[in-house]
Amino acid sequence: MSLSSSIILSNYCWEYCLEWKNETNNVEYLGAAIKCSSAIPSPLIRQGMVSMIWNIFVSKKLLAVAAISKTTREKLADRTGGFSSHEKKLEFLNYSVQFLDLFMETNIVCDGSPPPPNPTPKNHWSSEVNSNASLTDLALLQPLPNFEMILLHYQLALCAQLFYTFRIKGTMKPTNLFDTKVSSKSFTSIGIKLLLGPRFHFMAFHFL
Repeated sequence: MSLSSSIILSNYCWEYCLEWKNETNNVEYLGAAIKCSSAIPSPLIRQGMVSMIWNIFVSKKLLAVAAISKTTREKLADRTGGFSSHEKKLEFLNYSVQFLDLFMETNIVCDGSPPPPNPTPKNHWSSEVNSNASLTDLALLQPLPNFEMILLHYQLALCAQLFYTFRIKGTMKPTNLFDTKVSSKSFTSIGIKLLLGPRFHFMAFHFL
């Protein structure tokens, strides 16, 4: 029953993400996908699904929003990431913080868990109609994420949320609050190792 629930919720989650991709301003679709993801009973499938959602749907939009400083060119900034208004971007950032919080929690739960059994490769590439890879199979095949990388993006999303909530203007960007070596690793592979600087440890202490 648990596995069946994981499969059903994973497919619901993916459908919501596809709808959000087609209608970026309807950020509620992302919120619905987060709720479905959090309800997936299998931690390993949940982690794989969240990893795919991050890589395919969330990371590029968060990069576009977080990399833009608030200047007097409000209209230009409001088109960033495909969002039509400042309010929609802030709504997206609120969901991004929830999403990355879920990502961290799931990663902690999965830490030390035995690796999932690999699906048979022939099932993924066979020409038979009924032998396509399932969504949960693909989730279990995702590379293992690194907690510190998830934490980095969680902090970055929080900083961007702060900037947009209080409409902070000027040349400062959310990424400027991080060490150069650390910020240069943002929005790369979620599984790479980080060499953490003192500012990162300071922010980690205050943001968790």
